[in-house]
Amino acid sequence: MKRWAIVLAFVVVLGLTACHAAEEDDVAREDVKPQKTVREENVEHVIFTYQTMEGSVMDEFDEVIEAVNSITVPEIGVKVEAKQVDALDAFNQYFIWIGNGETIDLMMLNYQDITTYVDREMLLPIDAYLKTQAPTIRFIMENEYHLESGSVIGGRTYGVTPYNYLGGGGGIWMERKYLEEIGWEHEEKHVYTYEELTRIFDELKKKYPDKYPLGQITSQSGGTTFSFYSNMQREVGDSLGATYSSGVLDANDKTKVVNFYATPQYHEFLAYMRKWYQAGYVYPDAAVSDYSNLALYEEGVILSWPISSAPGMMSGLMGEDAVCMRTSKVGVGVQGPRSGFWTIPVTSAHPEAAMRFLNLMYEDERIGNLLTYGIEGKHYTVLDEENKIIRYPAESGGEVGFFNALGLYGNRHKIYWNGTLAVKRAQEEYEVEAMQCRFGTEGFVYSTGEMSGTIAVVDKVVEKYMPFLESGCLDLDVYYPRFLEELSEAGIDEVIADKQAQYDAWRTAR
Repeated sequence: MKRWAIVLAFVVVLGLTACHAAEEDDVAREDVKPQKTVREENVEHVIFTYQTMEGSVMDEFDEVIEAVNSITVPEIGVKVEAKQVDALDAFNQYFIWIGNGETIDLMMLNYQDITTYVDREMLLPIDAYLKTQAPTIRFIMENEYHLESGSVIGGRTYGVTPYNYLGGGGGIWMERKYLEEIGWEHEEKHVYTYEELTRIFDELKKKYPDKYPLGQITSQSGGTTFSFYSNMQREVGDSLGATYSSGVLDANDKTKVVNFYATPQYHEFLAYMRKWYQAGYVYPDAAVSDYSNLALYEEGVILSWPISSAPGMMSGLMGEDAVCMRTSKVGVGVQGPRSGFWTIPVTSAHPEAAMRFLNLMYEDERIGNLLTYGIEGKHYTVLDEENKIIRYPAESGGEVGFFNALGLYGNRHKIYWNGTLAVKRAQEEYEVEAMQCRFGTEGFVYSTGEMSGTIAVVDKVVEKYMPFLESGCLDLDVYYPRFLEELSEAGIDEVIADKQAQYDAWRTAR
């Protein structure tokens, strides 16, 4: 699994009920606002698992949680307790905790299939809690973005997604100087074709014969890299909100679910990877290397990095002059069951309080700032309050005491931005552009319950072949037919038929 892509969080609330008490003085003043106070016995205790990953800094975590509680206790009568968990460990740990009956009030599923938890009756429907405890979240859902899309199963809502900047597309990042050196002018919104990329890689290889122009490292990709080079939604149809192994919509017939790996678009992608590998554009050990893209880039082995085209994606690594050669149109894809959702497990002791805390997280940017960047003045410095730009870490002392880069907390449109104003403005424009490209399959959720075992077998075949096929190191004429044959033997056709039936039923019921 991609380390940056997996995310989770659990929240437990210690029971409290907020009450208001006007501050009294010898002389009553109309301009003195009543202060919120709570009685200790009324505070509700909420536990949330707080996900971390390699690179997170949690040295002063307890202080940050204390600062969060200084807001939540008087505002909503909730005291939170954070239960840290590594992003990768969460895949197994969640099932263990819930299976053992441990109290968890709020839980983030990211890159985990929410239908698996629903099928096992591990999550509570949250419709009633949204109605009574979450006015801010409801407003966003009704007026801005369907945060719940992808989590509505059997007519019930089981989660809401973090509200980040929307939109995505594929692209290849490199320093502008490399393009200038070969006389190629970068076009910001131009979608580069395979042939254009071939010419660029060829010129770079001639100039840097000991380096590899394309940073296509598949040994640690954790899934297909196809989306970094071609627009899934526009060219192949839509993934219908689940893994590619369960089928996508046919590019020419949006009523038909087909095998993604057998599509002409996927084969074309593999053919170019094979061509580029043979031409020396791709690192020879891309499929088996223990080195990451980051390590190879820092060592000067590779010159580019295929990833999302979102503005500023690689500026921290490559510098402010890094540019992205877009390889697909920008759009807002269908939000599926693996999109990442805040959920309330069946082991929650205080589900209403958990939803109040989640709602405050979306409403009050102080919560998101604390859980992401830490304490203002100590861990970061505000450079531009109007535009919410910060410098991290804080200059004072130069020591980093807290930072979580997973982007799970709060409304990203409201909390601070750790970067330049120019990149922030570019990201806002990128979102506006992406919102023009939406898809008619929003709301469809493929329930994998009956096919989960078969999908696991199919995924084993994918894991066996994909890193090698997508790095270009295998002869396509020999190994691609074997790949498709083993997928069929693993049961991919049965999975696709099951998904087709569910998709047909969903379309009929609309």
